[in-house]
Amino acid sequence: MTSRVSATAILLDTDVYSYVARGDPRGAKYQPYLKNRTLCLSFATVAELYKGAYKAGWGTARIGQMEAHLRNFVVLPFDHELSRVCGEPMATAERAGRRMHEFDAWIAATAIRHGLPLATNNTKDFIDIPGLALVP
Repeated sequence: MTSRVSATAILLDTDVYSYVARGDPRGAKYQPYLKNRTLCLSFATVAELYKGAYKAGWGTARIGQMEAHLRNFVVLPFDHELSRVCGEPMATAERAGRRMHEFDAWIAATAIRHGLPLATNNTKDFIDIPGLALVP
């Protein structure tokens, strides 16, 4: 099954999205890779964002602001093919003696499934995953 995502798209990991959303200086190094691109997020990143917001006790207004900002991104949903692809990054990590967090596995699988490079500041979490292209 092929993806219908733009050839100029890029997937942002949760950390890079957060840097960009907050104007954090750590996001500056990603700007050249994001310019004139379709910015995408995995459904798993959105889940992580909600988890963080609820854990921090954000109110309705602040969650609404986050939701409004998320409308500037293409959120790539779950599908059957994504489920199939998700098992490989986790198995690869486990074979290498590492445990991969489930959210990270879904994010990696989303990038692989749609043929997108992944912009992440946590490259160690995504190392040696077959078919995954990381933004330097």
